[in-house]
Amino acid sequence: MQHKPITAVFVKICKAAPVVIACRVSPKQKAEIVTLMRNNDSEAVTLAIGDGANDVNMITAAHVGVGIRGVEGQQAARASDYAITQFKHLKNLLFVHGREATRRNSYTICYCFYKNALLVAPNVMYESRGNMGRFAFFSAGSAQALYNEWLYQLYNTIFTTVPIVYYAVLDKEFEREDFLQEPRLFEPARNSSYFNYSVFWRWMWYGLLQGLMLLLGVLLTLSNNPSSSNGVPEDMYFVGNMVFTLVVIVANLKILASHNTHTFGSTFFIFGTIAVYYLCYYLLSLMKSQSIYGSFTRLFFNWVHVFLQLLLIVAVMLMEIVVHQGKRFFLMYFGRITGQTTVKRSFIGDSESLARSIGGECNRACVDTGFAFSQEAGHTPQITSAEFRLHTDKSP
Repeated sequence: MQHKPITAVFVKICKAAPVVIACRVSPKQKAEIVTLMRNNDSEAVTLAIGDGANDVNMITAAHVGVGIRGVEGQQAARASDYAITQFKHLKNLLFVHGREATRRNSYTICYCFYKNALLVAPNVMYESRGNMGRFAFFSAGSAQALYNEWLYQLYNTIFTTVPIVYYAVLDKEFEREDFLQEPRLFEPARNSSYFNYSVFWRWMWYGLLQGLMLLLGVLLTLSNNPSSSNGVPEDMYFVGNMVFTLVVIVANLKILASHNTHTFGSTFFIFGTIAVYYLCYYLLSLMKSQSIYGSFTRLFFNWVHVFLQLLLIVAVMLMEIVVHQGKRFFLMYFGRITGQTTVKRSFIGDSESLARSIGGECNRACVDTGFAFSQEAGHTPQITSAEFRLHTDKSP
């Protein structure tokens, strides 16, 4: 491993070969092979699986370590990131739980940034200097906050917490059998399609744009335009309360629109969170010391304000759909999606046919019992067994 030219050749051979078998190597050499691949390919993601104490170094050296609990002890399982009891469980761990965990975690990370961008964008624009005609100088740089301080503190702790936790734990895009029968469903997780720079900044763009749409929609409608029976325009605090209400509703409806499995629990937590916000707003509106005192009835029982809220919610939610579909139409117009799909399908078809031609006969002849070599005899026949001699005599 110290000779760089030989090491480079060894790495190229390992990348070109479908399978590399290292026989009679020490625990240190196992770890060195994994470390070598990691150091020579920054984009590679290594996985090491073992069932004994001699595999601990290799498991800890890999990005993802999987230990099998067997008769050789618990050392490998204790040193690993994930522990399984049988080797056949590795397929479920990677292609079902691993793929879905990648998708849900990526969505959760992006959503946390999105909901805070949605919250901060109206407040930042309101506090900045600007010139919008008669709606000019929202706060004239006075650092006057747009939101109520109590509601603002509860945004991340109560109003947008439970729905995303439920999504991150229980949402399923496909059934388990679909993942195991369609290997192409694993491609987005393998290609980092769920989380990259493009995806992250698209989420931030949507959050900032939707937040500005809510602020301008409320300001341009209510500022200097009397909406109450006494003919008095709404004040700054009422405008801020309506914007904050819309932010909470849009942030929760975003999760509702993203759910792949709509269950009673997901619907209950989303709309229950919105109901909790209404309850907190009502309780705070009863306190004379709060800036929102007495505004609950005007905000939620005035038909003009209710209609405005529904109109802005629909406009903001449809904006993302229109932008997404417009992008797809633009790409299809120039033929990019069609070309990429054709290339991917041909590549997948060639890979599958090559895999079947190389190992299809052997896979059909052998029975996969699913046990690791540390527990019972596995699916590969032993060299000294009659089954192995019978299989080799039939092979060309």
